[in-house]
Amino acid sequence: MKPAAWTSWFVMLTVLVGCSQRQVAPMSYGKNELVRVYPSDTDPAVTAFVQKELRQLLSVAEHPNLAMSVTLQQPQIRNTLAMAYPNGDITIRPSAVANAMESQAALWSLRMVIAHELGHVMGGHWFTRGSGRLQKELEADQLGMQYFRSLGWSCTVWVDGFRSTTDQGIGTTEHDAKARYEQARQLCEGEK
Repeated sequence: MKPAAWTSWFVMLTVLVGCSQRQVAPMSYGKNELVRVYPSDTDPAVTAFVQKELRQLLSVAEHPNLAMSVTLQQPQIRNTLAMAYPNGDITIRPSAVANAMESQAALWSLRMVIAHELGHVMGGHWFTRGSGRLQKELEADQLGMQYFRSLGWSCTVWVDGFRSTTDQGIGTTEHDAKARYEQARQLCEGEK
């Protein structure tokens, strides 16, 4: 939960109810504030780092002027690295950001996570369970890989990441690593 003081700030993105999943209502804060980072007392270097990473991915997304927020805290679901919410907030585990600031491998993993979560926001994905969930995960991955390609980044990090989780037997029915690996392998075919 966000402290009550943040409530007034939390009108970052409105997903139109009753409309197509792809329709979102872009809102903005101001020219230089498309991405806000919470908590507001976050180290300025961390804030700038997170803003830069999300802004570059957002610049090639379906709604590049969409106002979004990133909250650095442990997501509500245990063992989760990041989560996207229908209001456009992305919650990221602070340790993932700290690691990405220190390691190139962790940076590419964080970019993959942000691109995937941005795919959920742009896809208009609401919380679902069961059979529809895997399809939304695959769609978010596909959009994330599209953002990578649009930025000239290789999507092989997706293939390697899903191969690793598949080899380790990590995954759930909703986050089927094997299905996600197969999709990434097909979409990234031909990249080195």
